[in-house]
Amino acid sequence: MVTRSLMPNRHSACSRARSTAPGRPGPSTWSAGTTRSSGDQRRAVAYCQRSLDLCRKLGLSHTEAEAWQSLGYAHHHLGDHARAISCCRNAIRLQRELGARIGRALTLTHLGDIQHDARDQQAAGDAWQEALALLADIDDPKAADVRGKLELLGAGGSSGP
Repeated sequence: MVTRSLMPNRHSACSRARSTAPGRPGPSTWSAGTTRSSGDQRRAVAYCQRSLDLCRKLGLSHTEAEAWQSLGYAHHHLGDHARAISCCRNAIRLQRELGARIGRALTLTHLGDIQHDARDQQAAGDAWQEALALLADIDDPKAADVRGKLELLGAGGSSGP
């Protein structure tokens, strides 16, 4: 039996690392936020990696997906776009397997933000379009934010054919 103290905590440093927005304007920052120091982000990477390792060991796929997403967030804020994208793709793969549509939509949105910051507008638009389709399908209000990001790209905001 797994005790609660061994399970990753949604309010752990790994999750908190994901909760702060970068302090730069653009589609990835829709509200003013604070920039954490690179030391904070490096500590977040270490916490997230430990959480990820524990999730894998315990077979906690849903929490593993969250750990991948948080790890991607931390790498994004360290400016390591390639690692951040890889982490998000791992999270998306698990979320797809688990049928976690909302989690997948949010991770796709973040993936688009990373790709936008990495100056890959086509990939960002593709990720945001996929996120929008999922969000619009369940009538989630976050769909409006994703539409706004797509409009800034000039990709429109439709989620249908």
